Amino acid sequence: MNDSNLIEIILHASPVVQAAMIILAVMSLASWSVALAKSAQIRKSKRIAKEFEETFLATQDLQTLYYQVEMTHEESQGLSHIFIEGFKEFENLKSRVYKMYRI
Repeated sequence: MNDSNLIEIILHASPVVQAAMIILAVMSLASWSVALAKSAQIRKSKRIAKEFEETFLATQDLQTLYYQVEMTHEESQGLSHIFIEGFKEFENLKSRVYKMYRI
């Protein structure tokens, strides 16, 4: 079957079949655009996670890292967000233990 036969088949199909083919083509394009957008988003997230991991492993003082990450908190996601929330909880527990043994 060559391209002209395929075009002829589509042109001579009933309106319902033509509508179904158009819907399928549009949905196919939409799904490919979503897949490509998600792929780009995943690549970006992996890059950001790798950068944070390298910074985390190279840092000696976690409190300094916390303040650095906290300054850019609106951009934090993934590992940096987990670190921020975990460090807040650590500081909270540390202050409670300090108060408990200080009495």
